Amino acid sequence: MRTLLVVCSVTLAALLSDCGRSSDSSGSSGDTVPLRVTVAEQSCTDLSRAQRAWLPADWKPFEAFTRTCAVHTTGGQPAVLLISVWADRYYAGKPGTPEVTPLPKPMLFAPDGRSLGLLPSNFPDDPPRALKVTFTRWINDFPHRIELFLSDPAALGDRALPPLDWDERRAMFVVLDQGA
Repeated sequence: MRTLLVVCSVTLAALLSDCGRSSDSSGSSGDTVPLRVTVAEQSCTDLSRAQRAWLPADWKPFEAFTRTCAVHTTGGQPAVLLISVWADRYYAGKPGTPEVTPLPKPMLFAPDGRSLGLLPSNFPDDPPRALKVTFTRWINDFPHRIELFLSDPAALGDRALPPLDWDERRAMFVVLDQGA
């Protein structure tokens, strides 16, 4: 029987919520580890020149308002990069009450620039809505599920969105068929 050692820590450099991070004392790297990493806005930074090159052409008008949030492995290495347009930065320079502009969906990348999928709603927010993104079901130091929670003061209210699961065959995060 394996024992799990639960470690709760706050890494100020990463500012990711990693309470509940576990390490398997058996040393087996193929096991699922009950780790939950919630992306914190404070951990996000401006894009590097290399990361800006990953963006598609239709992101060009939003490039100056874009940030990247690294989701780290238990060893501290980036596993996934979440890149999104920050609505507050985009609208801050617009005089008066700006016209609402549809923002591109946040993109997920591997540290080497391979596209890993899209989020269904903007992160951290698309006012008045805000999205909480939590990476779970870690296998071999890589998350295999992304849980999404949308805070929405509109008629539909706060709700969990369908999770994104890692599709090994397509090498990307997707919404799996809910009827399966």
